[in-house]
Amino acid sequence: MLDQLQADLKDAQLARDKVRTQVLKSLKASLQNERIEVGDELSGEQQLVVLQRELKKRTEATEMYQSAGRTEQAEVEKAEIEVLKDYLPEQLSDQELIDIIQSAIDEVNATSVEDMGKVMSVVSPQVTGKADKAEVAVMVKDLLRA
Repeated sequence: MLDQLQADLKDAQLARDKVRTQVLKSLKASLQNERIEVGDELSGEQQLVVLQRELKKRTEATEMYQSAGRTEQAEVEKAEIEVLKDYLPEQLSDQELIDIIQSAIDEVNATSVEDMGKVMSVVSPQVTGKADKAEVAVMVKDLLRA
């Protein structure tokens, strides 16, 4: 991801795209900081975790700005989110998520919402970077209640 990020950063700078340049610099710095913290090259999954953390920060900032009536800043955050989404793997469809969750439910013999932790421990590694974990948790609850 770092090589692609560097190439995209250069393109954004040449195009004088300030938002894209700022976001890519921030993401690159976060990835490099994580690499230093880990002390080794980051795996694809570790890179996704950093990317998701950056997305979460901007999503929370968007919500705060909107609730404070600061729509201009919220729009900037939304634009930054769109740039970051370009680096996420293709997102799973609802049906694909349901299939993964149902398979996990069968695997751990879950029968109620109390088994949600067991199901999530099987589902989480399969959907990392491919689905929002909050949405996955809601789907797991719904399927366990059914």
